[in-house]
Amino acid sequence: MVNRINNIHNLKQKVFWGLVACVCSLAGLYGYFVSASIVNIIIRGETENEIAALHSRIGSLEARYLGEKEIVTMELASAMGFRRAPGKTYVARESVLGRSLTFGNNEI
Repeated sequence: MVNRINNIHNLKQKVFWGLVACVCSLAGLYGYFVSASIVNIIIRGETENEIAALHSRIGSLEARYLGEKEIVTMELASAMGFRRAPGKTYVARESVLGRSLTFGNNEI
């Protein structure tokens, strides 16, 4: 009888310490995920600031381009040694899949 009581007591202790370990593990995971979320929020804010700065830079470059575009003329290009291209040649590259997705001559 005493042996059975000791076994039950040992089982209760093992279950208790197992539950304590699970709770501690879950608390640790909770802390990790909360801190990871905070770091990601900070990084997102920094990234949004960088995107806003890049949009501003693009806007200023577009304005500069539009201003410079008016200055360049055919006379200026000729004076700099540029000349008109004699003819246009277009090159087409066949897709990787080729014609494998077509039905004959577009026949159904």
